[in-house]
Amino acid sequence: MEYKVGDWVKCPGKSRKCWVYGCVVVVNNNATGQRLLVNRGYLNRDWYSPDEISPALKPDQIPEQVDELRDALQKMAQNKKE
Repeated sequence: MEYKVGDWVKCPGKSRKCWVYGCVVVVNNNATGQRLLVNRGYLNRDWYSPDEISPALKPDQIPEQVDELRDALQKMAQNKKE
């Protein structure tokens, strides 16, 4: 997959144990292939190859079902306590 500047992506965090979201800020194409500089927040940037990352929704496009899911989980937890 070809990425371009401004694409939102999901990439492995520093520990490589979790996923973090970021925005591609530099695309570097060279003989060894494409390298992408992903900005993961304030002064937190890292280089990735395209096979390490995947396309992601922009934070403001993440569906509202997240709130519904959280509420449902809280209700389930409450029901277990009772």
